[in-house]
Amino acid sequence: MKTFTVTTFNIQHGRNHNLPGDVIDLGLMAETALSTGADFYSFNEVRRGECEGIPGFPDEPEILGALIGGKAIFGRAITLAPGKHYGNAAVSRLPVLGSTVIPIPDPEPAPGGRYYESRCIMRTTVNVQGTPVTVLGSHFGLNRDERENALAEVKRAADGCETPIVLMGDFNMTPDDPCCAALSCEFTDTLAYAGEDGFTFPSDSPRERIDYIFVRGLRVLGAGVVKKVASDHFAITARLGIE
Repeated sequence: MKTFTVTTFNIQHGRNHNLPGDVIDLGLMAETALSTGADFYSFNEVRRGECEGIPGFPDEPEILGALIGGKAIFGRAITLAPGKHYGNAAVSRLPVLGSTVIPIPDPEPAPGGRYYESRCIMRTTVNVQGTPVTVLGSHFGLNRDERENALAEVKRAADGCETPIVLMGDFNMTPDDPCCAALSCEFTDTLAYAGEDGFTFPSDSPRERIDYIFVRGLRVLGAGVVKKVASDHFAITARLGIE
């Protein structure tokens, strides 16, 4: 059996939650991620500065890639200002066959001026010992209509995919959310399969499960939560098999 390990981690732009203020500590984020020994890492809430010297906006994907030792990929969701981008990232120690960014449409503006933050899905195909595997990394919105749009885009991406699939990220929903139930009908929830409660947020007193690794066409060999305070979320990891 071919095996590989994946990890997903919302790093909140690298803010160290063991310290007061907004201290960016990408070394701690990389160390936490590396403790899983994964072959592929998906990160949420990542900043990318286009040039050196922008305060608080380093090129976080490249830094994480160098610290972890893999190919860094960035999936821009929004541009906050010239040279300041924000979204998802991946670091792969597996050969990368291709990567694209799929925008998630914002819902129609709601009465009362509800805030929407544009989101995206990173679709990366990697080579696992000769077998292509598609990894979908995303960060769903806070509002239900945002999550419904994200779910529709995930289904669209998955429906046209003939490879095994890993779907992971911060989905901002608990297991009783209808969108989560819909995903569980089409994918295997690795933490639930492994019998883990999966509480990941907030990291200093975890009481919610909002981070997930789902799979299709893969065997779940193990899954767990990395119970180390670094970001405001715990990282989660899964060991997977291809039969």
